[in-house]
Amino acid sequence: MLRTSYFVAIVILASTAGAFDFEEHKYLSNVALRIALRDPAVSQLACDIATPQASAECAEAGESFGDMVGLADYVVDPNRFFTGTNTMKDPPWPQLKKIKSNVFRWAQASHSNENHFQNLALIAHYNNHQMAIGEARRADWTRALLFEAYALHFIEDFLSPGHVATKRSGLPDFVAVGLHDRFGARGLDFVLAKDPRLFELATKIGSGEWPVDFRSQSKSQFKLEKKDFALLAAKVDPNATEQDRTLRVHGDSTLRDNRVQAAFITLLAVRSLLETLVLIPEENAFRNYQWGKDSVRILYGEYKIRWRTLTWYKPGEILIFGHENAYVPGRRGEEPEGRWGLLAETLVFSLPPVEFPLTSKARPPYRYARALSPAIVAGVSRTFGPQSTNAYYGRLIVTIPHTNLQFSTKGGVRQYEIRGGGSQTLPIVGFAFEGGFSFIFVRFGGEWERHEVAISGKRDRLFLSTGISGFVPGRFIAQKIRRRRSS
Repeated sequence: MLRTSYFVAIVILASTAGAFDFEEHKYLSNVALRIALRDPAVSQLACDIATPQASAECAEAGESFGDMVGLADYVVDPNRFFTGTNTMKDPPWPQLKKIKSNVFRWAQASHSNENHFQNLALIAHYNNHQMAIGEARRADWTRALLFEAYALHFIEDFLSPGHVATKRSGLPDFVAVGLHDRFGARGLDFVLAKDPRLFELATKIGSGEWPVDFRSQSKSQFKLEKKDFALLAAKVDPNATEQDRTLRVHGDSTLRDNRVQAAFITLLAVRSLLETLVLIPEENAFRNYQWGKDSVRILYGEYKIRWRTLTWYKPGEILIFGHENAYVPGRRGEEPEGRWGLLAETLVFSLPPVEFPLTSKARPPYRYARALSPAIVAGVSRTFGPQSTNAYYGRLIVTIPHTNLQFSTKGGVRQYEIRGGGSQTLPIVGFAFEGGFSFIFVRFGGEWERHEVAISGKRDRLFLSTGISGFVPGRFIAQKIRRRRSS
């Protein structure tokens, strides 16, 4: 049991690292709030309540506005942010910190997170942004900032291209993560609009006319500077050409190398904050957007994308680690053998998700099995216990998306280590049924072996196994290792 617990913890922690970067959301949102509070139109009461939430001291303590923005990855809706009272003087930090400390809550929320992707991200921002404005009109600034923090997470995600390119609904979690990370690494072109307000803000900050506190929390990977906003101002200059206004945006955990993109995300958050903090704001800047067949357009710019080019992880980029407990039914009169083992698999080939059209005549099972994502993995496993073995095999996996149920068949060989030296290699054929949530799967399966038996000749032997497996994006882990070495 202890062995299994350690393995589950390792897989969950590794998987969470491959998803959305909490510290990036936190840092950019705190800087955005500091900038927004410089606007003279913000009321003094709002400043008194909001200013401490943007301070570096609160950021280090994990009790800042940016911490609330990052928590949107841990909850499906913002109701968990509130204690039930109508008016709060301060955010309920004990409750909020408890949410972030619950890793299983993150895993559950990452399974039901369609509102972080594509046009649903824009809708999630808009709806919660309107709630924030409503609370601000009642001068309940604490609740207004809580709703605004939840809203900002989604407009910030929208500038990470993996959230735009990934059709989250209907995909199993690990395929969605594969698409998200793939497009985040590859990047997409975003053509910035000629927006006078953004140009004005970027120019004031870039020239030093508006001094900004760019301090970052200790865990932040980077710190913005004036020159980042000066470069952004050049791109949103009304006289800039379309080529000059084109910005290659990348995904989460890359903003230290894409500082202009980070500055742009920050100023989008500033625009949203000012619509909440200023009692008589400009017309809502986030209401109008167009989700076309080949492009996505919001007030501040446009993505152009060919949707049919989507694929998920390339071969070799995703590793699957597992822990397996094997139960081996023996012959009559023999006690079953008990073994435990470890396995490691790498993707060899995969097909992109194919969506099937839904019709009113379709039966319920087909309505929910909207896409199939078959994949072939190559694996090795090591079992311990009586007669330790190594196995080498290939596995065909067929997933029923968003339910996170999958079936697989296996073919390969198992090599037995014989006491006293030598080994015996036997062919194996297997099957498995797996189900779970997020990146964790509980598996049940079996294998047939053809044994050489001296008395009765050849016969098949069935091995039954149960265990836990998880998916870890190998590209992301390698990227983290390179960064630590370079720093």
